Amino acid sequence: MKKVLLLLFAISLFISSNAQQLPQFRFQPFNRMILNPATIGDHNSPDIILNHRSQWVGFEGAPIISTLAGKYPFRPDMAAGAFISNDITGITNRLYLNLNYAYVLKTDKFNISLGLAWTFTQYRIKGEDITLFNPNDAILNTSLTDAAWKPDINAGIYIYSNVFYVGFAAQQLLKSQFKFYQNNGTEAQVTSSRHFYFTGGGIFDTGFGDHIINPFVNTYSTAGTPFKFDIGINYMFQNKFLAALHYANKDALVLQLGYKYNKFQITYAFDIVTSRIRNVSSGAHEISLAAFIFQPNKEIKGNVPSF
Repeated sequence: MKKVLLLLFAISLFISSNAQQLPQFRFQPFNRMILNPATIGDHNSPDIILNHRSQWVGFEGAPIISTLAGKYPFRPDMAAGAFISNDITGITNRLYLNLNYAYVLKTDKFNISLGLAWTFTQYRIKGEDITLFNPNDAILNTSLTDAAWKPDINAGIYIYSNVFYVGFAAQQLLKSQFKFYQNNGTEAQVTSSRHFYFTGGGIFDTGFGDHIINPFVNTYSTAGTPFKFDIGINYMFQNKFLAALHYANKDALVLQLGYKYNKFQITYAFDIVTSRIRNVSSGAHEISLAAFIFQPNKEIKGNVPSF
């Protein structure tokens, strides 16, 4: 029995270590902030974001992610940021702590932001959540509960103006290794994979006054996994009302609504699952609360909106 469970445990770790290990979000400013440290140099994005995502609702052990992120432009050409995120998926729990720095090079037509992030991740295996065939096998249950902290580094570049943005980031550059269950020469190991993220989009005034649209594309690449991408469009009316529709390849069709009042913004996104998991899931929910604290009021017509 012990050998069988250890084999299943090792297989689950192997699958995890060769798959997309980092979460992606539907609220685009938040998604960019989490995946590319250089984006904290963009003064047009929110300064504080509280985000909660419940993925694949109805599926036991589905991911639940809660995050608080913030940034502070302490100089016109520099910004610092941080976020803390708790990601629960099945018997695993990952706690992320990130410290970000960005330096902005300004030109006449666009800005170039260079970002670096120092990350600390606690990867925890919750053996107490495993249901054993033999309920008296308390030793196995205890031995599978373990946690490890590891540091890593993310880096990115972000080029943006009033009419476009494009960015590239690499995450988990050190490929940190988490080791669990070291007993009698037996251990399980999770190796972080390098993730590469690209985003691009345009910001267009339709010429009808209060209507602005933002088509965008995101791509996600990790060795040994299928190529992923998002493509979609955001629409904003009077820099207050937000609606968005986008497609996440082999994942979901996403509907999003939002409202901005003064310096605060709330958005809600719902995933209509298109993958095979739709048979056991009713979708995914994501809600974001954002605040513009360290910048002028964005209600002034002509300023770049936050999508």
